[in-house]
Amino acid sequence: MLYALFRIGRRLAMFLSPRAGYNVATAVGDIFYCFAKEDRKNLWHNLKIATGISDRRLLRKYTKNIFRNFAKCLVDFFRFEKMDSNYMRTHISVAGKENLDRALAKGKGVIALSAHLGNWEMGAAAVTNLGYAFCQIALEHGDKRIDDFFARQRAFPGIKAIAPGSAQLKNCFKILKKNGILAIASDRDLTNNGISVNFCGRDAIMPKGAAAFSLKTGAPIVPTFLVRRGSGPNYDLIFDKPIEGKATGDKDADIRSIMKNCLSTLEAYVKRFPDQWCVFQKIWE
Repeated sequence: MLYALFRIGRRLAMFLSPRAGYNVATAVGDIFYCFAKEDRKNLWHNLKIATGISDRRLLRKYTKNIFRNFAKCLVDFFRFEKMDSNYMRTHISVAGKENLDRALAKGKGVIALSAHLGNWEMGAAAVTNLGYAFCQIALEHGDKRIDDFFARQRAFPGIKAIAPGSAQLKNCFKILKKNGILAIASDRDLTNNGISVNFCGRDAIMPKGAAAFSLKTGAPIVPTFLVRRGSGPNYDLIFDKPIEGKATGDKDADIRSIMKNCLSTLEAYVKRFPDQWCVFQKIWE
């Protein structure tokens, strides 16, 4: 069923104009907002804790906007075939590129700290379009047809993806060894290998991959986000200041120290763009 929906969505997105595609996405987002009760409940729960907002009207507005934003992200993803370098330059402004270049100058690669914020798939396309050697860790869906569909879409802008898990660790290290960029979404534990840490004032199981790779390789962590500007197809690609940790000999303590800095940055961006944070699973139980 989901595979069929993706195929239909892609055909519509390729046929319609970008504006019409976004209009359809907004309508679809509103429909799912009404009927996806569990997702709506989880988003509300996450936003309330992460932002400290208690105003029900505002939480409702942000939650509905998340459904809309996610649907628009899918339209962009479906239209990757039409997005050339000129499109990227026209619709994406870049801030903080010097932070990334300074981190890469160390020669140990860079870990791009990302999240399910804004448009992470298009963010990968945008970084690739800038000419960097880039690869992202991306969740497999369990349905080979869907995995193949996503692989084909990512191939249009040249995105390379690695599935999470120990079997792919060598490839991750190879990328960093070649002074490339490895993107890791760090706001949701995908491998059930996370640890309990403080996030937004409460303990949560969060992924430790970015911190562990940084500690192991010496690669700086550069928070990297593509956030929507307004309600249309324009975005800001942001490279924030690098996060670096020091090895003290206490591996667990070092990982927690790096994670603390990473999660502090993620928290700031979630509070800044609450209606673009698309995590549909509960982070805090």
